[in-house]
Amino acid sequence: MSQSVRNGVASDFLTKIVSEGTFKKVVKNKSNRQAHQELVLRHMAFVLFGVDAYKSSLPKFLDLAMIKLGELEDSQLETLRNNFLDAMKVAFDIFGKDTFKRSLAEPTGNKVVNKPLFEAISVSFALINNSGRQRLVGCKVGFKESLKSMLKETRFVNSITLSTANTESVLTRFKMVHDLIEHQPLKIRETEPKRSDDF
Repeated sequence: MSQSVRNGVASDFLTKIVSEGTFKKVVKNKSNRQAHQELVLRHMAFVLFGVDAYKSSLPKFLDLAMIKLGELEDSQLETLRNNFLDAMKVAFDIFGKDTFKRSLAEPTGNKVVNKPLFEAISVSFALINNSGRQRLVGCKVGFKESLKSMLKETRFVNSITLSTANTESVLTRFKMVHDLIEHQPLKIRETEPKRSDDF
């Protein structure tokens, strides 16, 4: 990760975000800090450049994002940070312990954070305004069930597990998550049904 732009401000930015309690609540594993920073950098890259700008070569895409982060004003970095953390809060509110994990659909499945799933959901949540995020929280039971169903669709599963950095996979998962969000109805806040009863 480049340290050359504005005395390493981009690296400092990522380091501070991964130390935030809001982020650590979602990504609970004890992986090294650099892995966590890469997760945040992936998010920032797609927010800064847009999904349509992505062309296969994830390392190059992330390098460009580091440079871009280093060129931004402090106020712009603060906006990116706030939107990211708000996205984390909303995601955890909706998905709980299975946030960004395939175990959402299969309780016995993989309980680690899936990076491509993290990208698609966190970026989509960050790019909508606060009222849009609250709309999703308001219909979180239905939205959670919709994502569960999508996590069983071959096309979506392939986009987050096979050749995940190629352009087609990236565009597929982002479009499917975007469409899922757009099709959620505006409802009065739902409550989770009572039940007796990773990274």
